[in-house]
Amino acid sequence: MMIAGALIGITFYVFNYPMLPMAFAEILHQPNASIADILPSMSATLWQVIGMTAVPSALAGVVGAIMGAKMIEKPQARVIIS
Repeated sequence: MMIAGALIGITFYVFNYPMLPMAFAEILHQPNASIADILPSMSATLWQVIGMTAVPSALAGVVGAIMGAKMIEKPQARVIIS
């Protein structure tokens, strides 16, 4: 469960990394860029960003997996012996 949570945390961040500059462009009043404008800089900096954020995103995935497992009620099977 922890390995699955860590993998989900890392892949979620990597898949959403191109959307971060687009989200912050609105807040910082920068011109809106398209994905085609972001891809060259993203591919150049992706490994540096993963190096800095892999551990926190993996920990967030593990915490989410643990919390999700605790929040889901597991049905109890009752065995009736007659």
